[in-house]
Amino acid sequence: MALALIISAANAQEMNQGNKTLKQFNAEPSAISKTNYTSRGVQDEQLIMNWVPDTEDWTNVALYTISGGIWGWVCGMNGYGDAEKAERFDLNVTGQIVGVYVLAHTSSMFGRSVTLKIYNDAYGYPGTALYTQQVPLSSIPSEETHVIDLNTPFSVTSGSTYYVSFAFNYTAPSDSIALYNQLISYASVNTAYELYNGDWYTMEEDWGTGAEPWNLFVGLVVETSDNITNINSTNNINISQNDGQVSVTVSENSTVRVLDMTGKLMGTYYATPNATLTLNQQSGLYLFEVQSRSGIYTEKVLIR
Repeated sequence: MALALIISAANAQEMNQGNKTLKQFNAEPSAISKTNYTSRGVQDEQLIMNWVPDTEDWTNVALYTISGGIWGWVCGMNGYGDAEKAERFDLNVTGQIVGVYVLAHTSSMFGRSVTLKIYNDAYGYPGTALYTQQVPLSSIPSEETHVIDLNTPFSVTSGSTYYVSFAFNYTAPSDSIALYNQLISYASVNTAYELYNGDWYTMEEDWGTGAEPWNLFVGLVVETSDNITNINSTNNINISQNDGQVSVTVSENSTVRVLDMTGKLMGTYYATPNATLTLNQQSGLYLFEVQSRSGIYTEKVLIR
């Protein structure tokens, strides 16, 4: 397995769970990116996670592997035959899920994929799959926080419960993908679930916990309802592009920030009323954030 590439077995702690033995790897994997975006730089988007480790202390993140007669990553493709792993979200916002935020170990093998699903709630367990999307393993970087953009935004309402699932393709070898997870002492509710032999179980039911519940390092990027239209009408913002040149005009003094789709800041500029700010950007999809006294306006711009 790829275990030796991630962390030395000297850092393992064994936990007996019935007839299963889990080895917990809870030191910091050297390959993990410490870039932990709280958003992708968009003011109308909210990152929703059930737990977020301190970016300077990644000992909260963990991979688990099974030793003994059954083998493989607990929260991934393994010899145990778990079909899916899911994280539960009890939402207090209304808007659209535009992306799924994840930290995973992947083996980027050509042509292989996982299926991303969003379920509704059925008496405390995943119910009906409302959204599905194939995600190539090659598109998920290993040991880095990453946003998977949804092909079609998925509308959600405050007060509702949804489950985000990764369904594994067992025509591929085991250990092709595993989600980072943790038994965390400061959480009080299990939010991790798994599908086994056609039925959903909490991770607590299958693996036990002791005093700490299971959680997966999976989050939702939700585009929330806001007053963007009013801001644009007040500031009279216009953003256009032609052959790599982006023109921005405003009617109020404004600060313009350009970010890529991971939230990385590409540049900060200042625009004056009724003048055209011209920017040159390489081809790609960018977020243009315009801030003025009227508020913050964001727009995605595809540069060809």
